Amino acid sequence: MNMTGTVRELNEAREIPGVKSVSGTGIGHNSGDRSISAEHLTSFVKRIERLNEEKAALGVDIREVYAEAKSAGFEPKIMRKVIAERARDPSDVAEEKALIEVYMRAMMG
Repeated sequence: MNMTGTVRELNEAREIPGVKSVSGTGIGHNSGDRSISAEHLTSFVKRIERLNEEKAALGVDIREVYAEAKSAGFEPKIMRKVIAERARDPSDVAEEKALIEVYMRAMMG
């Protein structure tokens, strides 16, 4: 089989655990195309794997920064809340704060 084979040829060539068969009109949005490129698929998989590795490395880096901030006397829990709030849309934050204020006033009097 060359680099581009039919779905049937790919299924026969290698059995994928958890996948019984690839059938129908094709794979993806190219429903009229009954072939897939092993090279193209491998490229996507490798890119995703690389990005997952980078994401894991960033997670380690972020934890290290939080640990450094904690050793400098800052509260990581509060920092996370500040970061989450800064990421939100300012109008959503303002609306939420206004509603909290309305509810608090209603409960007090």
